[in-house]
Amino acid sequence: HGPCVHRGDRPAAHPDTVVVTAHHHHLLARHGLLFLCFFFLSVADAAATLVEITAASIAKAEALFPSPVSRWLIAGGGRRNPTIMARLKTRIAAPVMPIDQYGLNGDMLEAQAFAWLAVRNRAGLPFSAPGTTGCSRPVVGGRYSRP
Repeated sequence: HGPCVHRGDRPAAHPDTVVVTAHHHHLLARHGLLFLCFFFLSVADAAATLVEITAASIAKAEALFPSPVSRWLIAGGGRRNPTIMARLKTRIAAPVMPIDQYGLNGDMLEAQAFAWLAVRNRAGLPFSAPGTTGCSRPVVGGRYSRP
């Protein structure tokens, strides 16, 4: 089936606390091939593909942590999507829950994360470093664009 996911074709998959933002559709920009498959998918199948990309990218991060995570607290708009949350729970062995259950506002946390990234970008400071993401050197990310 390639990178596209069709309804009914859900791969089975296989954590101290991690907070993630369940809004990873921007990953599509890095995978141009996925854009091509959307021309051949129904709206429902394209949405299912986006859900799988989101869940798979978050679950894949588990392999990058130095030790197992005991629970995943999900922030951002995707935490309100029952399908994304269900797919995360299928792909991640540890409990997965909205961060709001711990008294924190998931929308506020996502907004703060994007603000932090924007400030780092404007200051020319790196977003990631070899010790956190495995990149070869500290990297400044993003691009500033005026409206």
